[in-house]
Amino acid sequence: MNPFRLDSTRPRLRLQDSAYRELRFRVLTQTRPEEVPTLLRQTHAAADEHYRLLENLATRDGTRFHPFWQDGNVIHYDNNKPEIAQ
Repeated sequence: MNPFRLDSTRPRLRLQDSAYRELRFRVLTQTRPEEVPTLLRQTHAAADEHYRLLENLATRDGTRFHPFWQDGNVIHYDNNKPEIAQ
């Protein structure tokens, strides 16, 4: 079973609308207005990619998720810090 559950839907609010509510983006429109469209496109692309990654994690088979301490290659010592077996 996959322990990761994506419990939110894809954002419906346009990034551009929410960005201009923040002071840092409003200041950019005054100080570097020529860069704002590029930065908004890059920010939008990064947010889309991040959500795609979350969707991918949510659809994976649960057998790929397991605690590392159940891995046979991990050795535990008294200080509880795992080390990878060689």
